Amino acid sequence: MIKAKGPLVYLRSLSQKDSLLFFNKVQKSTFFLQDTLPWVLDIQSISDASRFIETYSFQEELDNGGLYGVFSNKNHTLLGVFYQHWIHWQHLSTAIAYCIFEEHTQKGYGSEALYLLCQYLFRHLKLNRIEADIAEHNLQSLALVQKLNFQKEGYFREYAMSQSKLSNHYRYALLQRDFLEWFEVPEAPGFSPVYMSNRV
Repeated sequence: MIKAKGPLVYLRSLSQKDSLLFFNKVQKSTFFLQDTLPWVLDIQSISDASRFIETYSFQEELDNGGLYGVFSNKNHTLLGVFYQHWIHWQHLSTAIAYCIFEEHTQKGYGSEALYLLCQYLFRHLKLNRIEADIAEHNLQSLALVQKLNFQKEGYFREYAMSQSKLSNHYRYALLQRDFLEWFEVPEAPGFSPVYMSNRV
């Protein structure tokens, strides 16, 4: 199911039929990603990839999270993945994480995909807050959330294990009102999945 679409990419829920494609992409980018996303080391087989997708498919069935592939509009290549964790409906908040595979970085795909996901979560699901915890040495991801007007809210020492070493993380968050004001998203009712701001 396509969640949102922009000029360069679209977001589509990954399913079991994407297991081989997802596995191959992760394998090609493991060395590039393993220092900031240790879970890629757990994807050692197609079965591992299938189980990873299945976890998020279950959440999506509950309308409470999901794993979304970032696909090229031009040739439908899988460029990366964004995953949305459980939603705290009482607080209208969720957390996200993401990666763009090595061969597709530095081409604007990540910023457009993050914009589309934020728009989907704020305008379609009516959430108020999106959080992202990012390792302090992951400079590309830090630059990405800053570009989308996420605000730094916290610093966690020795927060997560990476390459047998505990790493420090920053917490960034974006509120719905800040997103709508920053990107001048139209206030018309409903969700506009193809609208893109010139700030991205």
